[in-house]
Amino acid sequence: LIFHQEGNIPTSISINDPVGFANLVDNLEGFDDIDGVDPRGIPPQALDSSPYGQELNWILGLEDKSQDYASRLVEIYNQASAGTTTYPESYPFRAPRGSLRNPLSAQLQIVSRLLDGGGAGQGVQTKVFLLRIGGFDTHAGQVEADDPTMGGHAAKLYHISTAMQAFQNDLRERGIEDRVLTITTSEFGRRINSNGSFGTDHGTGAPMLIFGSGVQPGVLGTNQDLTNNSVRNVQMQFDYRQVYANILRDWMEVDEEVVNNDIFFGDFFNGPKDDGGFFEPLPLIATEVTSTEGFFKDRFSLNDAYPNPAVDHTNISFYINTGNNVNLKIMDQTGKTVRQVINERREIGQHNVRVDLTGLKPGLYFYQIESGILKDSKKLMIIK
Repeated sequence: LIFHQEGNIPTSISINDPVGFANLVDNLEGFDDIDGVDPRGIPPQALDSSPYGQELNWILGLEDKSQDYASRLVEIYNQASAGTTTYPESYPFRAPRGSLRNPLSAQLQIVSRLLDGGGAGQGVQTKVFLLRIGGFDTHAGQVEADDPTMGGHAAKLYHISTAMQAFQNDLRERGIEDRVLTITTSEFGRRINSNGSFGTDHGTGAPMLIFGSGVQPGVLGTNQDLTNNSVRNVQMQFDYRQVYANILRDWMEVDEEVVNNDIFFGDFFNGPKDDGGFFEPLPLIATEVTSTEGFFKDRFSLNDAYPNPAVDHTNISFYINTGNNVNLKIMDQTGKTVRQVINERREIGQHNVRVDLTGLKPGLYFYQIESGILKDSKKLMIIK
């Protein structure tokens, strides 16, 4: 229904894969006309101008367009290689039956090949693709009874994050990463509190995630106050239409007047609506494609050691934005670990570690940190 238009026919087509769609169309009866046989029911020429003739010719025209579209779609799909990116197939941890297979990987692989089309702008010109992952209506069994970090919900989030990481890597490999923006949407949210069946019931608000090199990194909105036991519902902070409107205007370059009139039926960007609501532009799209390096370093960082060059000791500091195990070590130029500094859980914040260097020969070394998504290394010179 998301692609339906008022007073018009649907503007989308649903397929499992381009090859299967083309085979389905090719195997339909009636496309290959036989002399003396009229399998498609082509109306006599005398009826062309009649209501019957006009309606039937319109239907036959759709048949021809479907065949042309299916043939072109599979042609573009076959022009592009499968690529070398490995997409995740399954959830590696404990989860309910039916939650282990990643349902997004195959869908995203199809989209990447269609957009690529063999390179040099040969991909499809389709503006919007809709992919689906279900199973979030978790009234029961959202988590495991003995472990709230495991279960169906954790598996679904894992599927999204790993499949999207593979998709971005695939697009980058094909040289089209800066042309694609992905957003998540859902028709319902979830409540905060458990309903007693290790699940949650329908709620008001839900997060929307946006992926792509053209996204302005950051988090909009504030976290729900979970210390207030009287608040059992996630409050909506942004009208989802506001997110769509900003993407249409700033990413797809739809004229602002069209966005105002066709989505909000009023002055969306500059004035209040009739119901008193007021909508402002959101900083979702970067003015130019940039990396996420600055956003990442504000939240996870390995700092320069001091003193460096060092004699018998140095100080290493790092910042992490989430509690996690931290593996900090010193390696020689061959990659061999010569000093394990720490390998333990550390909480959110800035951490400083004094490192004893006695017993290490003078020379060039590297100190490396691994903590969740933070993986970095820097040079360390030891002198005597």
